[in-house]
Amino acid sequence: MSANESEATIAALRPQVEEAVQELIRQRGLPKDFKGTIPYHGFKIRVQRPKSFTWEKNTNPEVTSDPNHSIYVQQLELQKRMSDQLKDMRADVKRTAEKLEKAHPESESIKHGLTVALMA
Repeated sequence: MSANESEATIAALRPQVEEAVQELIRQRGLPKDFKGTIPYHGFKIRVQRPKSFTWEKNTNPEVTSDPNHSIYVQQLELQKRMSDQLKDMRADVKRTAEKLEKAHPESESIKHGLTVALMA
């Protein structure tokens, strides 16, 4: 099975898994908004409830006229620009490190890792 097929399978099963976990939460008498770990047949199920915001897409005049909305939009734009700059900076640092490696191939500053993958 290819990586894309695996991802598609996981994506297709996600709603069923989420429904099963919600049922387990209900059966255990936990609050509907439970976050934490649930022991289950020798395994642990970790339940997280990440939160995200999309205020920039909000069209409600009451929200868009709030001064905090314009601050949020400005901060979001700044975050995007900084993220792009950080990607560029990481690439620059890598290129410079590779130049140093060529000039000083035996340096103790060069660390080699090990990655092992088991394939079926």
